[in-house]
Amino acid sequence: MCTRGRLPTPVLPRSRFANAASPPWGSWYHHEIAAERWRGYGRRTILIQNAPPTREQLMWIAVLDMERPAALACHTALEAAGFHGFAKESTLVHVLVPRGAHYVKLPG
Repeated sequence: MCTRGRLPTPVLPRSRFANAASPPWGSWYHHEIAAERWRGYGRRTILIQNAPPTREQLMWIAVLDMERPAALACHTALEAAGFHGFAKESTLVHVLVPRGAHYVKLPG
């Protein structure tokens, strides 16, 4: 989803901030979310901007918010590979997960 020469999308897993919760910083990233500078999505991801997520960012959020392993699937995988112009199904973000995986319905 990230092409050469472009900066990666500002979607990070919350686990990336696990060590940041120790003193003296406290849970500073919670303050960024509370101040609406950042947005928390699902249980495991943070969007480091306050604008609504782009389609590419929604793809990252969908994969990073799932328990491992997870991968883009169906029309979404084709779109990430560069194919465009699909039917209505392409508006959804399709993710392949193991049977029994728990998920949170994400906006968008």
